[in-house]
Amino acid sequence: DGDGYIDDLLDIVRRHHIRLIVPTIDTDLPILARHELEFGSVGCVVAVSQASFIETTMDKHRTGTTFAAYGVRVPRSWIPPLPALIELPMQLFVKPRAGSASQDTFHVNRGVLDGVLRLVTDPLVPELLAGPRITTHAPLALPARPLPYAPRRRLLTLAGPASPGLPR
Repeated sequence: DGDGYIDDLLDIVRRHHIRLIVPTIDTDLPILARHELEFGSVGCVVAVSQASFIETTMDKHRTGTTFAAYGVRVPRSWIPPLPALIELPMQLFVKPRAGSASQDTFHVNRGVLDGVLRLVTDPLVPELLAGPRITTHAPLALPARPLPYAPRRRLLTLAGPASPGLPR
């Protein structure tokens, strides 16, 4: 989101005749989606979803309510102001609604929730789910044709991408 990012990227695309940009980190998605037509005008496809879809998925609370509206089971979650502590599950997770790369995330007992909430900007508080964490890489071929998905058990997250992972 730095000044000149899009202009510099467009210059590189023109100079090197780049025909496809594949974002590799979620924070690039809304920026590139807003400028998709500019890249298209120089013959380059940006592999991103529509800006409205990205806007929904970049907000973890909106993502959950959208999935739930389509009948997908999602963990219960709350945004401040929260109900009384006694009404919440004992084990919770606190994370930013617009977070990325597992930054500012906390597994907490509800007894320390108030203190942890002060550490997180615009927090979302879902119930903690038991079991392994699964991440799924879901590549698409153009135009929007799904390729085989690759679910993996997430073992570790280091400043962003999940790494390493085991085939599920």
